[in-house]
Amino acid sequence: MSRRSTKPEPGIMIFMGIIMIIMALIFFVTGSNAQKMHKRCTQSTNGTVQTVTRQMKTSQSGKYSRSTYYVYLTAYTFDVNGKAYSGSSTLSSGEKVDIGTSIKVYYNPSAPSDEHYTTYDDSGKGSMICSVLLTLFGVVFIVIGIRNTASRKGMKSVPEMAACAVITSINGQKYNYGQYDDHNDFYR
Repeated sequence: MSRRSTKPEPGIMIFMGIIMIIMALIFFVTGSNAQKMHKRCTQSTNGTVQTVTRQMKTSQSGKYSRSTYYVYLTAYTFDVNGKAYSGSSTLSSGEKVDIGTSIKVYYNPSAPSDEHYTTYDDSGKGSMICSVLLTLFGVVFIVIGIRNTASRKGMKSVPEMAACAVITSINGQKYNYGQYDDHNDFYR
């Protein structure tokens, strides 16, 4: 009969925490860039919808559950000081607009062709919220991994725990304490 520890491997917990923090950084940079661009877009004008293309999307949740929905790729033009510019937005089915509809376009007066958005575009707030949540979960996973490593090695001080957990993760060592040893009839 063998017994195994039910605690997750500390190295895996630390690795997952690091991955979550890296993802949080990506979400943070994306959201921050969107918010900075929105701040630079200080002028607004009316644009005109030129094309609307319906695109089917499918999302799967679970093994057998799928849902299909539509988004609308919407191209528009807008004028700044007599010069025409174009842009596009992806709208949900509830936001769908028709060709010829007037929409408000915000733009950067210094670079209207590169930096513009409509009220339908992402403001970056969702990415910022995701980055905070991923960071929190990542830190929790890392702390659990460090504590599991420390408890398996009988350590008490936090610096000792952290150093040991990091070194163990880097070396790729796996410890499975509490596993029954069939040859010597005792627990390791």
